[in-house]
Amino acid sequence: MGLFGFTVKNSFRIARRLPAVATAAAAGWLGYSAFKKREAPPLPSPFPSDLELVPDLAVGSIAVHRSKVGAAEDATPVLLVHSVNAAASSYEMAPLFQRIERDRPVAAVDLPGFGHSDRPDIAYTPDLMAGALATVLGTYDRPVHVVALSLGSEFAARAALIRPDRVRSLTFISPTGMGRKSRVDEVDRSPFDSVLSISLLGQAVFDLLITDPSIRYFLDKSFTGEADPGLAVFAGLSARQPGARYAPLAFVRGRLFTPDALSRVYEPLLVPSLVIYDEDPYTDFADLPGFTAGGDGLRHAERIPGTRGLPHFERPDQTLDAMERFWKDVDSR
Repeated sequence: MGLFGFTVKNSFRIARRLPAVATAAAAGWLGYSAFKKREAPPLPSPFPSDLELVPDLAVGSIAVHRSKVGAAEDATPVLLVHSVNAAASSYEMAPLFQRIERDRPVAAVDLPGFGHSDRPDIAYTPDLMAGALATVLGTYDRPVHVVALSLGSEFAARAALIRPDRVRSLTFISPTGMGRKSRVDEVDRSPFDSVLSISLLGQAVFDLLITDPSIRYFLDKSFTGEADPGLAVFAGLSARQPGARYAPLAFVRGRLFTPDALSRVYEPLLVPSLVIYDEDPYTDFADLPGFTAGGDGLRHAERIPGTRGLPHFERPDQTLDAMERFWKDVDSR
């Protein structure tokens, strides 16, 4: 779930307990906020990079930020994939981008509906997100190391199943779908869908999620200390762009999670995989031992102590060291 961990199971419980009168009252009161004029300053670049807009028939343009630094061309490239939340963007991968570009070609993608990518009013699904990543992978002429955060890990795993020829390895940072808290079973999504399908109410709920206090609250839960101030500012700017609500509301409604992700998207992987984790307020990793036990020695896990969901922000050098050791082993095969 990442920075804004509104869990699916909790959302279903809330929806089922909302009386019809309370729902109507909430729609009337919260709907007012949907009419308020929201300033939307242009979204800056998340880091010094060249912006490439990759066309995709399903989602429009996918933004890919490629490093300007002339890293060794013979090194395996790295593709970074952010998480999904109310205000997600490739800025979530900034600490890694800035360090990796010193030695390797690196790029960071904005998933459809986020950051500099197009944000159409369409049905956002795991298949759509994975398909977009597969399109980006298709722009490479060789396999790359993919690094994904939180729910982005499920999309990256799906994309690797679509384009295994373009994935050298997978690194999952605090992935969803590997523990009890983030496990999603086959469930009826209609109760919460019926509430958020009301356009004004959906916009109003989104407006509440992206207030500065809300952004700061959820960010603070993912840091052991003070949240990164730049991340908070960029999250607020990204969440106020036109069309910003569509993909996040699909997330809140539970539409972007894969039921039984462990068996459906992680276990079938045939590429080397690394899981980086520690404590996480929104998920646990109860299924991690079972995942690493499979894969004929190609699956590994490394804990980064003293972190809470975003180890690459709190312990960036230690996180990158773990990844570099993993990549060195993979590239030597």
